[in-house]
Amino acid sequence: MDYWHNCFKYPITPKRGPMPQMFSLIDAKGAFLELPRGFLRRSHWLRAGDALLAASQTGRLIDIQWAFDTLVAAVDEEGWFDLGRENITTEPHRVRDAWPLAS
Repeated sequence: MDYWHNCFKYPITPKRGPMPQMFSLIDAKGAFLELPRGFLRRSHWLRAGDALLAASQTGRLIDIQWAFDTLVAAVDEEGWFDLGRENITTEPHRVRDAWPLAS
């Protein structure tokens, strides 16, 4: 049995980028198809995809929450919750500097 139609506790609503609002695992699965070519190679999208697949297979609340958390983190990593950033890029992803920076 699969659990693709299980809903998240809250919707995930990117303000920009290619992904639509997501209410359920099946919505997130469809949103992955909207990602630009090459994005799925980025570590945060790999992690979110793995979590999404696990949640769809188990249906456990903890797995659905983990899928939600990793999707939110991936969308945030791309800056798609922020209205003030530039358009999306398909450039290779750069690792951010360590935080907090030493003074």
